[in-house]
Amino acid sequence: MTVSFAVDGDHKADDLFFLKLFLFNRRIGHRDFSLLIIDKIIAYVNKIKKRMRYSMEIFMYGETEKNHLRFSDETMNRLIGSLGHVERAVEPDIFKALVSSIISQQISTKAAETVKERLSQKAGEISAESISGLSFDELRSCGLSGRKTEYILGAARASIERKIDFNALHSMEDQEVIDTLVSLKGVGVWTAEMMLIFSLQRPNVFSYLDLGIRRGITRAYGLKELSKTDFELLRAKLTPYCTVASLYFWKLAGMDNWESVLY
Repeated sequence: MTVSFAVDGDHKADDLFFLKLFLFNRRIGHRDFSLLIIDKIIAYVNKIKKRMRYSMEIFMYGETEKNHLRFSDETMNRLIGSLGHVERAVEPDIFKALVSSIISQQISTKAAETVKERLSQKAGEISAESISGLSFDELRSCGLSGRKTEYILGAARASIERKIDFNALHSMEDQEVIDTLVSLKGVGVWTAEMMLIFSLQRPNVFSYLDLGIRRGITRAYGLKELSKTDFELLRAKLTPYCTVASLYFWKLAGMDNWESVLY
């Protein structure tokens, strides 16, 4: 039986630990325990593969941001203590990230990934130029709706015609980035806010429009509903690291056993 590992610098020790356990238990013949180790190995390797599939880069933050949140709010202190360091993949190329976001609008993650793979096969590396080189029908054949095809072609034209300089967004203030992106057809405030987080890695974005963030907050603070006023009060408390807090609220919102994190 052959077991392969994806070993990188950060996880080499974990990989070697699992490998030694696996080989040891194969040698002594503890079948049930060996199967448990195999399950752990598979889960770990799948986690690494998932990270590599979406991006090799993750949202960068550290102890400074976490300590500020922990000292600012007791609930955040419990969340960070229970969940540890939460990672989310980012896409530094903002045009590519925007195309991905448009594709993902109102469809399942699995369906979105299928469309993205088909588009990559046709366009190669996703860029304004490669998208503009495809016809409307070629884009539609990837599984895009007619409206999304128009949105993506419109964003590509805006880049090529210099109506929007996507590289210049890196030097703009958050609100200026939002105002620029929402000028594109099919791009709303929420999409622009997600670009700030998952492409530009801005540290203080807090989206009231995001259902996941609001669900995480209501769970964390034991609320039946979250008013805009209470949301803004929380924003003030968590500033200047609202984005990092959002990562934890998203994590909590997606958990089945979320009560165990808090109580």
